Amino acid sequence: MLAKLKLIAPLLFLISCIVETSTNTVYVVKNKTMHEVTLTLYDVNYGDSLPQVSESTVHIAVNNVFSQMYGDDTGSQLYRYPFGESTDSVIIIFDGSRKLIHRRNELNSYRNILNRENYVERVSEDNNLTTYTYTYILTEEDYNSAVPLEK
Repeated sequence: MLAKLKLIAPLLFLISCIVETSTNTVYVVKNKTMHEVTLTLYDVNYGDSLPQVSESTVHIAVNNVFSQMYGDDTGSQLYRYPFGESTDSVIIIFDGSRKLIHRRNELNSYRNILNRENYVERVSEDNNLTTYTYTYILTEEDYNSAVPLEK
């Protein structure tokens, strides 16, 4: 009996020393254009009745960045999608005069900001924290692809 106790006690101690790890996901949008950028995000939440649409706006100055971080505690699949899982579409406006529209249901379209495959991924580890950073760079090519806003 004493021999079993001597064997079990160290095992219990080792089990209690398991280190928990955490994960962060960071989405970064860099404005490398010569133009002020406004992102208008449209979220759709499907409830019991009609879908509820909400809108939020992000301004990114020339040579500036916008970043959003999600941690383990945010729940659901939020971290898988730039701007969150309920973001349905994004309108990118350059200098208030030109726009690009990206939609979640058009993820295969070229340079869609809602498609994580269009981001550059970097993984860093620090002690018990793993951080996945996804970076999307707005370029002059995006500006040139944008269409004039209707007035």
